[in-house]
Amino acid sequence: MTPATRFQNIKVWLIGILGSMLLKAIHLTLSWENLGMLKDPGFWSAGGGRLVAFWHGRQLLMSFIKVDFDRKIPLYALISEHNDGRMIAAIVRRLGISSVAGSSSQHGSQATRELIGHMKAGSHVGITPDGPKGPAYHSKAGIIFLAALSGKPIYPMSYSAQSLWTFRSWDGMILPKPFSRAVRMIGEPIFVPRRISKEETSQYQEQLDTALNLLKDSLDRHMYT
Repeated sequence: MTPATRFQNIKVWLIGILGSMLLKAIHLTLSWENLGMLKDPGFWSAGGGRLVAFWHGRQLLMSFIKVDFDRKIPLYALISEHNDGRMIAAIVRRLGISSVAGSSSQHGSQATRELIGHMKAGSHVGITPDGPKGPAYHSKAGIIFLAALSGKPIYPMSYSAQSLWTFRSWDGMILPKPFSRAVRMIGEPIFVPRRISKEETSQYQEQLDTALNLLKDSLDRHMYT
């Protein structure tokens, strides 16, 4: 192992510890309101593994949307193999979320097969369909293929807060400020048939984009009105 690799590994380890501690501390101070399917306390435990989608910029507290309700069923997140992805994986691992290395654009990849296996075993899978590098708020085709191959509908998810930080990043990453009112929601599922054409795939991408953007915008308005 080279000194540079050793330094990078130590950096990822430290960020995993400090990042997870920060997110846990902020989460504990927030006053959450649950909307949509999150009003049903049995959402995560009914119907087998769920396939959930949320924008890259709304991922920092997404772990808690699941663990606040059910810690028994595993949740796997598809996370990039790049350095930023490794750091995110180190953080969410300490929040009780496992990760699968890969990209939502890799149809037919090992990551896709692994995710399907996890869902068939009853685990949940979370994907940021505009990750890892954007463009923001535009889904790649990978999640549509994953839904088609697995037979699982896509559940759009989002959250917002009355007071938050917005980072100057490509995805407009947000982080609620401590002691804020916050809201989170899971929307209606999007069902994808097993066999779809390229044109139909694009249509489902647009449908998912619309659902996630409407959810994001409605929760932001909910907090500011």
